[in-house]
Amino acid sequence: MAKFLNGNLILFSIIFLGSFLRIYNINFDDLWYDEILSFWVASPEHSISESFGIHNRTEPNTFSFHFLLKIFYSIFGYSPDNARYLSTFFGILSILLSIKMAKLLNINKIKNFLVLLFAFNIFLISYSQEARVYSILFFFSFLSFIYFIKIFEIDAKKRDFFLFCIFTLIAIYLHPFALIILFSYFTFLIIKYFRIKETFKKINLSLI
Repeated sequence: MAKFLNGNLILFSIIFLGSFLRIYNINFDDLWYDEILSFWVASPEHSISESFGIHNRTEPNTFSFHFLLKIFYSIFGYSPDNARYLSTFFGILSILLSIKMAKLLNINKIKNFLVLLFAFNIFLISYSQEARVYSILFFFSFLSFIYFIKIFEIDAKKRDFFLFCIFTLIAIYLHPFALIILFSYFTFLIIKYFRIKETFKKINLSLI
């Protein structure tokens, strides 16, 4: 019992400190140039078509993040102080996803170490304090990867295939960089085919 409590106390402490680092001094610096653009594009004062037009003139990326940010501002208030909290929220959720990853890979003995790597990663902390797409992109890309592992399980359910498709699509719509992940899945399956001569028809269908 004491061992169980100590293990969970350590895990809770890591999650708490990782979350604290993503929130601490979040608005210490003013918005930088790209964040100002996002703040302008996502203004609730603009109609969706106006925001979309401004986005196309200023951004090479997809409109999905700015649309999500626009909804966030409409609910929680259009203020520079609120600009980064959406990214922070998904940054904290990504720490919790690392616990799910540890269970999925059956590496509970080093679960705390895995969570520690995610919680104190300087890049993930930095992106969690920017009003840009990258923290959210990482979250959905991570979910896509988790469900890519799940659909290889013998008892994979239809829901797992569906969620894999949804999370992968969301990641791609958030940023074209997610296409690299999609191509990586295809590459992995091609290598698998040449090594063990298995086609994984359901997985290929999901990717298509």
